[in-house]
Amino acid sequence: MKTFAPINVIVHYPTTEEGWRELRRRVAGVHADGVLNSISKLDCPIREKERLLNAIIKDTKEQIKAEQKK
Repeated sequence: MKTFAPINVIVHYPTTEEGWRELRRRVAGVHADGVLNSISKLDCPIREKERLLNAIIKDTKEQIKAEQKK
C-alpha cells in the first residue's frame, strides 16, 4: 500500500444549523462514494457485491436505530 506525506487542512466550520446539516450531508455523500468505489473494485460476482452493499445498509440502519434509543 502506498503511503503519503501528511498534509495540513484548514477547515472553516459552519456557523449555522443549516450549514451543519449541509456539511453532514456532504460528508455522508463522500463516505457513500468511497464505500461504493471499494465494493466495485472487489473481484467477485455482482450478486455478491449487491449482498455486501445490502448488508452494509442494513447494519447502518440498525446502528442509527440503536443510537436514537440512547
